[in-house]
Amino acid sequence: MIVMAKDEKLTSVKITQPLYNKFKVACLEDNFSFKKLADRCIFLYITDKNFRDKVHKQHNITIDE
Repeated sequence: MIVMAKDEKLTSVKITQPLYNKFKVACLEDNFSFKKLADRCIFLYITDKNFRDKVHKQHNITIDE
């Protein structure tokens, strides 16, 4: 059984497979997690206009395997 803190929201998203594969490897190398990435990106998205603009302008998300 998974127990979550009351201030957390469980979500489910589909992620482009090649991007996720590269991310999993990078996470192992950097001892990082998808939750840390999501929390920090959401924080930056709502607090940093430059970050938000950069995300909105990034359309090419293909990666070489």
